[in-house]
Amino acid sequence: MIISKTDETNINIAFVVTSLSNKGPIIVIKDIIENLPVNWEITIYYFDDIIEVDFPNHVTLTKITNFRTKIDLSIHDIVHSHLLRADIFCFMNRKSINTHVVTLHSDILKDLRMSHGTFVGSLSGLFWKYILSYADHVVFLTKLQLEQHTNLKHHSVIYNGRPTAPADIRSNDYLLNIKSLNKDCIILGACANVVKRKGFDQIIDLMTRADAQQYLFVLVGDGPELENLKQYSHDKRVSSRCFFIEKTQNVQQYLVLFDIFVMTSHSEGMPLALLEAASCNLPIVCSSLPVINEIFTSNEISFYNYGDIDSLSKSIIFAINNSAMLAKNANYKFRHNYTDLIMSKKYKELYLALKNASYINKN
Repeated sequence: MIISKTDETNINIAFVVTSLSNKGPIIVIKDIIENLPVNWEITIYYFDDIIEVDFPNHVTLTKITNFRTKIDLSIHDIVHSHLLRADIFCFMNRKSINTHVVTLHSDILKDLRMSHGTFVGSLSGLFWKYILSYADHVVFLTKLQLEQHTNLKHHSVIYNGRPTAPADIRSNDYLLNIKSLNKDCIILGACANVVKRKGFDQIIDLMTRADAQQYLFVLVGDGPELENLKQYSHDKRVSSRCFFIEKTQNVQQYLVLFDIFVMTSHSEGMPLALLEAASCNLPIVCSSLPVINEIFTSNEISFYNYGDIDSLSKSIIFAINNSAMLAKNANYKFRHNYTDLIMSKKYKELYLALKNASYINKN
């Protein structure tokens, strides 16, 4: 089924987001839009002056100055919000919204407690959960996430997806040179917004060990914890084997040069970088999070216990020794479950069902 061509049913959809930064929720929205019928009317409302992602020409971009900005959301059949500020804005304007859809991208209580402390994080999380109860439909990224919100009546699970990696990816020259100068080394690579919950300090700790001198660490991305991580690599005297590369929209040019993709997170929603690594046929090492265990098995990913450096070391060694098997199995799972086409088809079906339900209720 090709869903990007003209569709007989025209829907007017608004997406409300914090910014147009090159991060997970915005990348997901871009993938959805690019696979929806081109005759659907689409508007993206955003708050912050950050525009890092290009959208198709038929998409209208509208900036929201503040929460008091007056916007007639009733012109849209569906308003789909992502992240807390957007959800609050829609909650405040809920009387003018025909159908409000929310996608929840993470474990909100755990992430807010980690980023804002237990007290403030818990209050913010409870407030967010209260807002969700007023949405017409909430989309969760995993079944595990859904189990934490059993009070919601109208919901579904739609796994994230990413485009299949093209066969002709051009390798990045900078990383290619590093690889050629260190032929006997193994590149442990990661791509991420560097925040505390990503746990990259574990890789630094691993590299101090006598049995880990063959590893290089390459991190593509930026974020509030990047400078702290760089300093930690200096403090641990492994900075000469760590390479920090600014974020890019073409992450695949780096992925294809990694020997092992590592994800060392304390918590995750459904990480796009993991799917991108699987699409590039990479062996993956990942902390054993329940959410990742839901979408991949131990025959597809080499798991380790978060915070246990011995476990991390053994997991990497297993991935090295079984790289072909892990890469093949993870790529197969990706192609059959987690592509952008699969994800977008499910969102399209949801939008159509909600519009039909709204029409029936009004008549």
